[in-house]
Amino acid sequence: MQSVVRLIQDVAAEYDVVGLGITEHLPWDAIALSKMLSSLPLLKD
Repeated sequence: MQSVVRLIQDVAAEYDVVGLGITEHLPWDAIALSKMLSSLPLLKD
């Protein structure tokens, strides 16, 4: 997850991220997924 966050943050530093799709996540990992999404530059002021 940390690698995914770093990659998206690096891309967002250079480009406007206008969408993100998450497929085939495991329900038991929902908390980690939620934490990962909260650390991304999505819908922030």
